[in-house]
Amino acid sequence: MNIYCKQVFRLTNRAFVLVFATYMLDVVYAKAGMFGLGLFLSPFFLVLKVFLYAGVYGVCLDILLESHFQLTFKRVVDNCKKFYWIYVVSVLLTVIMHAGLSTYSTFFSTIDLLQVKNHFQILFYPLIAIIILYIKHLKPNKIRIKPVPASVTSLLLICILYSLDMLFFYIPQFFNFPLLEVERITLFASRYLQFYLFFYIAFLVVSPYKKDDCLPAHTKELYLINPNGKGVVGFLGKLVARYYPPFFLVLRALTPSCYKITEFNQHTFFEEDYKPGKLVAITSYTANSYIAYKIAKKFKEKGSTVIMGGPHVNFLSEEALEFCDSVLIGEAEGIWPKIIQDYEKGTLQKKYEGYPLEKFCSKTDDFILKTLEQQPKIYLETTRGCKYNCDFCVNPGLSFKKIRHRPVENIVQMVKKIRKKIPVISFLDNNIFSDPDYAHRLFEALKKLKIKWIAPCTLDIAKDEKCLDLMKKSGCLQILIGYEIFDSSPERKKRGKYSLSSEYISLSRKIKRKGLGIKAQFILGFESDTYNSLWELWKFCFKLRPSLASISLLTPLPGSNFYIEMLKEDRLINLNWSNYSMDKLVFRHIKLSEKLIACAYYPVVLVFFLTTTKLGNVFLFVALTLHILF
Repeated sequence: MNIYCKQVFRLTNRAFVLVFATYMLDVVYAKAGMFGLGLFLSPFFLVLKVFLYAGVYGVCLDILLESHFQLTFKRVVDNCKKFYWIYVVSVLLTVIMHAGLSTYSTFFSTIDLLQVKNHFQILFYPLIAIIILYIKHLKPNKIRIKPVPASVTSLLLICILYSLDMLFFYIPQFFNFPLLEVERITLFASRYLQFYLFFYIAFLVVSPYKKDDCLPAHTKELYLINPNGKGVVGFLGKLVARYYPPFFLVLRALTPSCYKITEFNQHTFFEEDYKPGKLVAITSYTANSYIAYKIAKKFKEKGSTVIMGGPHVNFLSEEALEFCDSVLIGEAEGIWPKIIQDYEKGTLQKKYEGYPLEKFCSKTDDFILKTLEQQPKIYLETTRGCKYNCDFCVNPGLSFKKIRHRPVENIVQMVKKIRKKIPVISFLDNNIFSDPDYAHRLFEALKKLKIKWIAPCTLDIAKDEKCLDLMKKSGCLQILIGYEIFDSSPERKKRGKYSLSSEYISLSRKIKRKGLGIKAQFILGFESDTYNSLWELWKFCFKLRPSLASISLLTPLPGSNFYIEMLKEDRLINLNWSNYSMDKLVFRHIKLSEKLIACAYYPVVLVFFLTTTKLGNVFLFVALTLHILF
C-alpha cells in the first residue's frame, strides 16, 4: 500500500499544472465576486469549470493508462470536448441528492449546494473513472469490465483523505489569521487532496487492466529524448507551444524498422521512466544540457546505452562523455546507420563524426512525407546554414559554414500534406534568404499553394524587390529578423549584417509596406554597450514598431567565436550551463554590472514588449481599460 501511495503521489505531481489551473479558476471567480461581477460571470465560469474538470478527469486516466504520458494543452481540450457530459451528470446527481436529503433531513436543508457537492463528489469518482476507462480503453479493445480490487486498507485511506478534505473545507469558517489568506491556502490544499483522491480511486479502477510496461528480451527499442527547457518559461512553453523536433524524424527515418521507437518530447521524467536495455538518443542545447546530462546518467545507471548529440554536445563532447556512452558530433544523416550497426555488434565507439552531406535529405524525406500528417505540429526546414558568420552565433560551426537546401519539390509535397491541418506553417531555417536564387524558386512554388507561413530571414531581402514581392504573394505573414544592434550602435563598424544598420529603418519600412509583419530580435551586452544603450535601443524599437520584439543578453555559447574569445581573456564568470539561457550576463562586462542586468532583465523585456510592439500595445490598452473600469 505504501508503494501505491508513492506512485499516486508522483502521478498527482505530474498533473500539478492541472491542480493549479482548477485552483486558479476558483480564485479568479472569487476575485470577480469581490467586484460585484460574480452574478454576471457565473454562467461563464460554470461552463468553464465543467469543461476544465471533464478534461482533467480524462487527462488523469491518460496519465494512468499511458507509459510515457505527455501533457499538452491540446490533450486537455480534446478531453474536455469528449467528456464534458460526465461532469454535467455528476453535478445533476449532486443536485438531486441535495434535494432528496433536504426533504428528509433538516441538517442538509441548512447547507448550500456547494457544501453538498464538496461532501459527496467523492461518491462519483469511481463511476467517472470507470466510464472514462470504458470509453478510452475497454470498448475499443473489446475488454470486459472487471471488479475494482478495493481492500479494507484502501477504503480506510480513502476515508482519511476524504476527512482531511472536509477539514480543509471548514477550517476558514473557524480560524482567521489576518496575515494569512487561510481560504486560499486551504482551497489549494483541498484541490490537491481531491486530485490525489481521484488518482488513487482511478488507480484502483485501472489496476486490473494495467499491463507491465515491458517487451520481450529480443525486442530492440530506441528512446528519442528532447529534454525540457529551462525553468518556468520552459515548462509553460512545452505545455502551450511544444514543437516536434526535426531530429526525431531524421533518426526515425534512419533507424531499422525492427526497432520499437518511443519519443519523449520535453517530457518530465520520473523514476519509473528510466529502464534498462534501451538505446537512448538525447539532444540538448547549452541552457538545458544539465537536464540532458541528468537524464543520460540515470539511463546509463539503469543499464541502457546512451548516445548524446545536439549543439552543446557537438562542441563539448568530452564533457558529455562523463554522462553517456557515446557522442554524435555533427549531423546524423551520414553516420546514424553506422552507429546502429556498431551498437548491435557491441562495438560502439566513444565518438562519431557526422560530416555534412550535400544531399542531406535524400534518405529522410520519403519517411518524413509519410509521417507528417501524424504530427500535431511540425516545423519544416528548407535550408541549412546562413550566409553570415556572426561571432556570437553557433550556427556556422553546426552547419560547417555551408549552405544546403532541401529540393523545392520536396517542400511542396510536405506543405500539401499539412496545409489543411496547420493554418500557419513555420519554417525552421536559420535564414530563408541565405540563397536568393533558391528563395525565388521556393516562393514561386509556395505561391501556388495558397498557404500562410512564417520564417526567420535577414533584412537584406528588402533590397531584392522581386523576391520581397514574391514572399508576400506566397503567403508569408511575418518574418523573424535579427537586428541584434540598434541603428546608431558602435557595433555597426563590424562587417556582416551589421553593415546594414544605417538602413535598418528604411529597409524595415519597406518590408512593412508589403504587408509583412516583423518579429525583431535584439542583443544587449556588446563590448560598446552601456546603460544608455538601453535607451537608444528602446528609441530604435519604438521607431521600428515591430509586431513582436525580444531582447537577449549576449552569451558566449560553446561553439561560437565569442566563447573562444572570452575563454582566452579569462572573462567567463562561471560554467554553470543553466545560466547560459541568454537572460544573464555570464562574462565580465567592461561597462555593465552582471548583477544589476540580471535583476533588470525581465522588467526591461516587459517594458519593451508593452511600449514598442503592436501586440504589447493591445495588452497595455486592455489592462489600462480594466483598471479604469474596475
